[in-house]
Amino acid sequence: MYGLAAVFCLVAAVPVSLGIFYTKEFQRLFESAPPLQAQHVDRPADDAPVEFTTGTGRRLVGSLFRRRSPQRRGLVIFCHEYTGNRWLFQPYVDFLRDDGFDIFTFDFSNHGESDAVDGYRPLQWVTEHEVADVEAAIEYVTSGQIASYEEIGLFGVSKGGGAAIVAAARNPQIRAVVTDGAFPTHSIVTIYVERWVHLVVAFGGLLRMLPQWVHAGITRMELTRIQYRRNCRYPHVEKSFRALARRGLFLIHGKRDNYVRTEVIQAIFDGNGQPEQFWVVKGAKHNQSIQVAPQEYHDKVRAFFLTHLNAQDG
Repeated sequence: MYGLAAVFCLVAAVPVSLGIFYTKEFQRLFESAPPLQAQHVDRPADDAPVEFTTGTGRRLVGSLFRRRSPQRRGLVIFCHEYTGNRWLFQPYVDFLRDDGFDIFTFDFSNHGESDAVDGYRPLQWVTEHEVADVEAAIEYVTSGQIASYEEIGLFGVSKGGGAAIVAAARNPQIRAVVTDGAFPTHSIVTIYVERWVHLVVAFGGLLRMLPQWVHAGITRMELTRIQYRRNCRYPHVEKSFRALARRGLFLIHGKRDNYVRTEVIQAIFDGNGQPEQFWVVKGAKHNQSIQVAPQEYHDKVRAFFLTHLNAQDG
């Protein structure tokens, strides 16, 4: 009895003790933003900004762009990437307006014209702040009778894709989600820990031999510590990925994405079902699939939303 208790305490103490020793390097790694900058896109001539608020009263700014086709197909909410703004919908989904889709796009908190969250400096990782922004956008278009739930699809890029996945997983009425370059926080950070620990810790070579659950434990512990200091919470995006695999989920990913390897995304679904579509674009780096295969990109996204959304003509 006492022997088992001692073993349990020893096992539980491993990630804790390693995490304490590794804290500074973990924080440095986690809080280093990648050298990525969202592309600049000009404000559309037909922009008509609107304001709406999150559940906590934070002001967000968005824009509604109506379809250019007589037949109405639905509405797509666009969620931009880290360092971007709402104008980025143009290269990704503006073409859908020719197919009868309205586009609602908005600036995330701390981006564009939306208000900032006090004490929060965003990084590339999805937090509950961004998820709340997506939920507020959904509430705005549904409560304002701009679109009903069965007509709404979400499209998110990178961090915006992760926020869209979490928001949709919590709202069973959302039936269609497309993401480009979306990624899970905990899995990616755990891989970083496993890959780089030997470079920053004196006995890191031995640490790399430890089972994966130890590194995952360090990740959970350190993220809990960091989120209090950064005034945010990090949702478990992996669970949301798996939840949406039972609904309409279309993942787009660049084969040459060095920030989020394809096998990391595939591993999320091992033994947990598969997304309806998972398109790996050869030759594309992070968020560059639209540039590598623009026509195929348009065709696949168009077909997916036409299949899943059910708007009435009007």
